[in-house]
Amino acid sequence: MKNFLYKIFEFLKDLFQKISEFLKRSFSEGEKNPVEEEKPVEEEKPVEEEKPVEEEKPVEEEKPVEEEKPEL
Repeated sequence: MKNFLYKIFEFLKDLFQKISEFLKRSFSEGEKNPVEEEKPVEEEKPVEEEKPVEEEKPVEEEKPVEEEKPEL
């Protein structure tokens, strides 16, 4: 059990060191290469006018269906 915990501890310690080194390199490279200036935003094109929608014809009301009377 101690051996297993020790292996986990060593693995996490090694992982932490690798991550730390990676982040240090990333930040040091970031300072050497400053962020590029933002490009100016292009002018927005005017939106074309929408054509008016044709008026919808009103739906005719459906006539109720007469129920069939059962014949006796």
